[in-house]
Amino acid sequence: MTNVMPLQLIDQPTKSPPAPRGVQFIALREACCRSGVPMETLARRCRGEWSDMNLAALMPPAAGGKACWHVREDVDPRFARAKSPDLLPIDWTKLNDKQRCTVRRRHELLTGWLDARETDFAKGFSEREATAAYVDRVRVDGGGVSRGSLYRWFDGYRAAGLAGLNDKRLLMGHSCPDADPFIEELKRLYLKPRYSKAMCYALACEKAEAKGWAIPFGERQALNVLAAIPNKVVSYHRDGPRAYNAKHGRYIERDYSKLASNQLWVSDGYTMDVVVNVGSKLMRPTLVSWMDVRSRYPVGWRIVPRAENADVILAAFRAGVKIHGAPEIVFHDNGEAYDSTALQGVSKRDRRQGVLPTIDLGLFPRLEIGVKHSLPYNAKAKMNERWHRIVKERFCTRFETYTGGSPNEKPFDLEKNKNAGKSPALEELIEAFQSWLIVDYTMKNHGGADMDAAPAEVFAANLKTKRVIDERLLMLETCRRELLKVGRNGVTWRGLTYQAPELDNMTGDQVYIVIDDNNVNQATMLYAGGARKGAAICDATLARRLDVIASEEDTRDALAEVRRDARRVREAGPARVRLADDPIERLNRIAAKRAGDAPLPSPESLKPVRMNNEPPPLRIAGNDVGEAEAGFGSFGYYSQFADEDDAGTKAVNQ
Repeated sequence: MTNVMPLQLIDQPTKSPPAPRGVQFIALREACCRSGVPMETLARRCRGEWSDMNLAALMPPAAGGKACWHVREDVDPRFARAKSPDLLPIDWTKLNDKQRCTVRRRHELLTGWLDARETDFAKGFSEREATAAYVDRVRVDGGGVSRGSLYRWFDGYRAAGLAGLNDKRLLMGHSCPDADPFIEELKRLYLKPRYSKAMCYALACEKAEAKGWAIPFGERQALNVLAAIPNKVVSYHRDGPRAYNAKHGRYIERDYSKLASNQLWVSDGYTMDVVVNVGSKLMRPTLVSWMDVRSRYPVGWRIVPRAENADVILAAFRAGVKIHGAPEIVFHDNGEAYDSTALQGVSKRDRRQGVLPTIDLGLFPRLEIGVKHSLPYNAKAKMNERWHRIVKERFCTRFETYTGGSPNEKPFDLEKNKNAGKSPALEELIEAFQSWLIVDYTMKNHGGADMDAAPAEVFAANLKTKRVIDERLLMLETCRRELLKVGRNGVTWRGLTYQAPELDNMTGDQVYIVIDDNNVNQATMLYAGGARKGAAICDATLARRLDVIASEEDTRDALAEVRRDARRVREAGPARVRLADDPIERLNRIAAKRAGDAPLPSPESLKPVRMNNEPPPLRIAGNDVGEAEAGFGSFGYYSQFADEDDAGTKAVNQ
């Protein structure tokens, strides 16, 4: 209920009523100050209906001077010296939301009590009986109030209007301009993380003695004052904003029921809370997983004995896409591993500087997958946090070398079990995790929002489309890709050299090298420019490197291979330069067409004739004649290594 608005200036009767005892004429300026109505409005009404009714008159002031308009005090309630409670001012801006609601509720209860009391008086009930009946009726309606509260509110309302219904206990720890300095100092000291309540009271007493403040109460009452401060305020100032957000801060709830399976995947890394044995070395492995947001189903995962990196993330993503198809959008944090060139096509630093991603370098741009980054330092934005907690509580605790998620959760016999050799091997952990996913997690009902079945069932029920990618293409797309230059020996990647005959004519050109981190013995080369950009060139193999102290036979074989390659290049003839439309070749094509239309002679009448000065026939080194005629072969020119007597050769010169 809002504040009762003051009465408006309404038309008065044609004849003024007699003036009550004590009512006087006041100057127009005084009437303006009491009511807040502009003087022009009051002067206009004085010249009009009020002067006609003898409610206003021109008379000199009491101190003497020029005559001015005077108006009678009872012409408007706002001119009264003692205003009614509804007309007393109240500053709503100085009240918080809780105070405003409380004042309006109390005014509504108080008004209802006064009306009910007048009605019961007419029926012959006493004041106590009428008040008791009203209290019972309010309690039945769901709003409890006591008889003493009604009388206390009534006294405050008569004294200060609506402002008297405001209880100072509703200040909720906020300081007021007229607050006691000792109490304010006590609260200020307590809202620091290093002082206890008793210490705050002792320091406040010391400052009160130095400043000359009065100490209103003892230590016990001071503890009650500090306990009345809201927990949110205490948590924010004593524990910090991060603890406040974790315990009391509001969060945004998202509706996952409108999503479809494979519409949004989320990923994150998790250092598992269990110690494993990797090559006689004890360590905690890392779980990198991709999870479907709609069904909470872990579509792809990898457990590795090292920290998360782009290769592990790509391997887990490849495993998920191979079985369940590619997602439409991925959601992850801003870590270096996820915000890398291998996934985004641009590094984290360049992306923040506004550099556009290179499509051929990033996995998500190549597969046309949307990317959403979570807010920094907002781990609750991803549901992986809950998934990791489930893995810790329902899987990691099954092992003797469970470490716990914090020092408080660390088992007392952890070191004993580690020294006793109870740490499982990494392979055993991976096998157990795969079995646990099938038996425990994916086939049991999930208690999360918008979930009414097991994750596997929800994923199958909400799968509308499945983007299937060829296995060979998936391997090329989900492996690490880097832009390198072809050297004399081939392509060198991290000290490893890859060679292939198709790279011999591309020295100095840039190519994309695609390498699977699980098999570095072979790499795929892709075109980095031109019309065939992104197409496969060849599969290059890892070149054998000669030992520094090699045998004489191995050194001789290596030198022989180098000389053999140089001899092939030296003996090969250059390609003949051809015009775009050679007149001789045009005549030859016309003659060949006429010969094709003519009847063919018998084979016995044909006999190949070779002139003495005619060069041997040329054979195309490649399999595609069209590529050879365009100038492409194993070395980019016509090869003369063909057997002259080979009847299957295809001559270039007619």
